[in-house]
Amino acid sequence: MKLSSIINSFKDLNILVVGDIMLDSYQWGRSSRISPEAPVPVVDIQGSEDRLGGAANVALNLVQLGASVSLYSVSGNDELRPVLLDLLKDSSIPSENIIPDNGRMTTRKTRIISHGKHIVRFDHESRKDITSEIEDILLDKIQEHCKSVRPDAIILQDYNKGLFTERVIKSIVQLANEQKIFIAVDPKRDRFFNFKGVDLFKPNLKEVKDALQSEIDPENEESLSASCSKLMDKIHCKNILLTLSKHGMYYFDSEGKNGQITAHHRNIIDVSGAGDTVISVATAAMAVEPDIAKASLLSNLAGGLVCEKVGVVPISNSELMDAMKKDNLEEIRMTY
Repeated sequence: MKLSSIINSFKDLNILVVGDIMLDSYQWGRSSRISPEAPVPVVDIQGSEDRLGGAANVALNLVQLGASVSLYSVSGNDELRPVLLDLLKDSSIPSENIIPDNGRMTTRKTRIISHGKHIVRFDHESRKDITSEIEDILLDKIQEHCKSVRPDAIILQDYNKGLFTERVIKSIVQLANEQKIFIAVDPKRDRFFNFKGVDLFKPNLKEVKDALQSEIDPENEESLSASCSKLMDKIHCKNILLTLSKHGMYYFDSEGKNGQITAHHRNIIDVSGAGDTVISVATAAMAVEPDIAKASLLSNLAGGLVCEKVGVVPISNSELMDAMKKDNLEEIRMTY
């Protein structure tokens, strides 16, 4: 299938997203002086904005790509919850499956931006694991959804905020495998090796280095292949998509297909949200056609586009299509 056909098919997908959601808040301003109290810039705030972050940004990316999305998560039962739910509603993302938890706070990351540059970030969050009672509610909802809707794919988006307990991970992966639903994960360090048996595992280079406790040369195919092989032996996944920052991506599957996708030349402004976009596009692409190389091409392109924007911003279907045509990706012959 052509890459353009894959992108056009995103509109036919129904994707379930489970993960840590958050508010990405921005304070925009200008700085022209240093504080007399400490050697730090004084930023005169001129505006502010709240955006969807974490798994909510993954859901937003999928909506922008044209897919139908269901989002399952947990938030605090606090003053930030209505703000988060209103943003979901405004973005056409159903919010009825965001479970309120009186024992935690809604995650909020606040970034100070001056002259288009990220100056500092401060976080307001809980990281403790969800309780067994919340686990029950979440898993019952997801099981019922998969029985009634049967999504084309499930994305597990982990940000180490406590949603993905061992029980939650094992239960959802088992459910997906039993119902033959494509399942992808964007892992984080705390339970990196618990996400076993998934169809797509998308870590970044630092996460794999830390998990395997070994050095990996992103410019050496043998080093990348050996590391992915070792990782696959541990988690028994079908496909690995390893993001390499400025070095692009490396894909590796259980049948021996592998290769490196070179990063596109971009005017990098902000890398925030790039990982969310990559897992969204890669999963959607593989739900249409299970070809890790094509999924890597499209997600690499999309991730680069995000980095040209300030803050966490999704990529639309039309932006991805236009960029693909501009870079002549349709003409690239796939080699494995």
